[in-house]
Amino acid sequence: MQMLRVVFAVLVVSFFVGCASIKSMCSDNEVKVALSSVPKAVTDTASATLKGFTATEASMEKHEGRTVYELKGKADGQEYEIKITAEGKIIRLKLEEDED
Repeated sequence: MQMLRVVFAVLVVSFFVGCASIKSMCSDNEVKVALSSVPKAVTDTASATLKGFTATEASMEKHEGRTVYELKGKADGQEYEIKITAEGKIIRLKLEEDED
């Protein structure tokens, strides 16, 4: 009976430690950054992809071990959100829809 309690206690502790580890891996680690600190490869990719794109805000995060920049801004009167790796590879491009 004592052995069963010990095994149960170990399982409970392991469960909570595992949940904490998963939470830290999945947590939002996005940090706002100055537009002037965004790498040229990122801004060049955004400009080449969205003609006339003007970034209004930027953030940076680690995603699967890579540094990813998220730029929000406008091109042709439309609002966009674009995620680009520090090397200039597009991860996601999203047209922001009006919520009227």
